[in-house]
Amino acid sequence: MSDGLIRAVTQDGCYRIAVASTSETVVELVRRHAPGPVAACALARAVTSAALLGTGEKDFHRLGLQWNGRGPFSVLIADVRPGGHLRAYLGDPRAAVQSIEDGVGAGVLTVTRQGPDGRLVQGSLPIASGAVDEDVEYYLRHSEQIPSRLRTFVDLGEDDFPLAVAGVLVQTLPGGAAEALLGDTGALSPATLERSIKAAQPLEAILADVLVGIPFKLLREENLDFGCQCSLDRVERGVAMLGTDELLDMIAKEEPAAVRCDFCSEEYRVDIPGLCRLYDSLIAEER
Repeated sequence: MSDGLIRAVTQDGCYRIAVASTSETVVELVRRHAPGPVAACALARAVTSAALLGTGEKDFHRLGLQWNGRGPFSVLIADVRPGGHLRAYLGDPRAAVQSIEDGVGAGVLTVTRQGPDGRLVQGSLPIASGAVDEDVEYYLRHSEQIPSRLRTFVDLGEDDFPLAVAGVLVQTLPGGAAEALLGDTGALSPATLERSIKAAQPLEAILADVLVGIPFKLLREENLDFGCQCSLDRVERGVAMLGTDELLDMIAKEEPAAVRCDFCSEEYRVDIPGLCRLYDSLIAEER
C-alpha cells in the first residue's frame, strides 16, 4: 500500500479527521540514515506527525517540526511540503537509548510555517513528554488552542524496526464538544486508540475504527512520499556565499567543496572547475 492521507468530517460537522500512512517513507528514511531501532521509531512518529499537521494548512511552502532536546538525539526535525513530500532527520540517529522519550529529553518543540512568499511564522512550547506525537498534540491544544487528538502507530518487524506506520489527527470544529471524543476517557482516549488501531490497516479501516460507528463524509485523498529539495545547484549557491576570498583560497589549495544533506544523506561535490566558475561569477557581479 502506497503512502497516503485521507481527510474526513463527521456528518454532524463537529469533528474533522485525518488519517495518514507513511510506511514507505519511513523505510526510505531508515535506508538513508541507518538509525537504531528506537531512533527509527522517532523518525516515524515525527514524519507522520508532520504529515498530519500539514492538513491544517491551506496555503504554505513548508511546515516544519523541530525538537531541540537535551537527550542523546540532540535534535529531531521533520517537515512537509505541498504535494505531501516528507523528510526528517536526527542529530544522532545511532544514539543508544531505551525509549524515544529518553532520546529526545527535555527541551523545546518549535513549529515553523513558511508561506508561499517565504515569510516565516514560528511558535514554540516546552516538549511535553518527548514521545513526539504527544508533543505535537500538546502544541495544538495549548499554543493553537485547538482541541485535538494526534497519535501515531508503529507496527514493528522482528528486528524491532518499523514495518508499518500510520497516524490519526482528530480536531473539533465549531460546535463540537471536545471531551465527547477527545477527553482522556472519551471514545478517542489514547488507551482506546492504542488498543484498536493497527498501522498495517487500510486508511479507510483506520478511519472507521477511530470514529467507532460515527457517520462521516470523506473529503479528499492525497499521496505522501519521501522528498528532499536539495540539489547541486542549491549547494553551489550556498558555496558561493563563502565569498571570493574563501573561494580563491580553496582553489589555490585545490580543496573541492563537499556537502552532505542532513535530510537525505546525499553528498554533493563542487570540484575545482566548479569553484572557479563560481569565483568568476562573483567577480563579474562585483564589476
